[in-house]
Amino acid sequence: MKFHQLSKPTISETAGWKSFTLGINYPKRRLIAFEGEPKTGKSLCCIQDAIMLAQTNDVLYIYNEATEETFMTFAWNVFNNLKNMYPNLDEDLLSLDFLELNSDENVNIFTLPANANRTTVNVFTKKVSDLIAGWISKKNDPALIVIDSITQFCNDAPAQTGTFVKQLYYLLHSLLHKTNKTPTIICINQMVDGRAYGGFKVAHAYDGIVSFHRYRVDKFTQKVFNRKIGDVIYTYSIEGIRGVLMDMSETVLVNNCGVISPGQKLEDAVSIDI
Repeated sequence: MKFHQLSKPTISETAGWKSFTLGINYPKRRLIAFEGEPKTGKSLCCIQDAIMLAQTNDVLYIYNEATEETFMTFAWNVFNNLKNMYPNLDEDLLSLDFLELNSDENVNIFTLPANANRTTVNVFTKKVSDLIAGWISKKNDPALIVIDSITQFCNDAPAQTGTFVKQLYYLLHSLLHKTNKTPTIICINQMVDGRAYGGFKVAHAYDGIVSFHRYRVDKFTQKVFNRKIGDVIYTYSIEGIRGVLMDMSETVLVNNCGVISPGQKLEDAVSIDI
């Protein structure tokens, strides 16, 4: 057993990169969860940030909920929307790598059996960590790694969800310290009935959580939101990031010709005349 004393961290806790999409200043070496119901903008926000950040840094985007053709169609549409706003954006100059875990080559490697036990999960999580380690070893300045999403892993072996996320957290943090690399790692996870897959035992393992929300305006909220019935309002809020003080106000997401950006605080966007 190794004991150690209080020591100054070797990497600044605050000097990271600023999200183009959400305006969040991400600290280095943090494992962040993006949680929300399906179709609330989690993947869209991640792919926007991945594209914009890959102009100057190395980015890895791992996905397992769509085929390569389907996901690349989505990513290419996002890229074109960004390019319409930023004409100098060039796909040939992006340091952005994608990996489909559900491909014929990878599906047998990265699928948890339904009867997985703790040992099986540990072996599986090591495979995910080794995959990321191999990518990091070839990059000089990795800034962002996205895992889209961990929901499938949670569905494959629900009884071992907590073990999976806690082991993944430990292995990835150990990897970053051993390699002296400092990317932010974002894991996307779905919510059902207001609760993320895995519940609190999963949420506790992350360094921070960003929640995504959707409100459909009805006759009871029409005057509150000052919008017509049937309109849909998308928002996000930071539930906290370990060791960093951040504005936790719920913020409206604005869609400008397919490009997502932060708008008003929700409290400023609603009408008080009800």
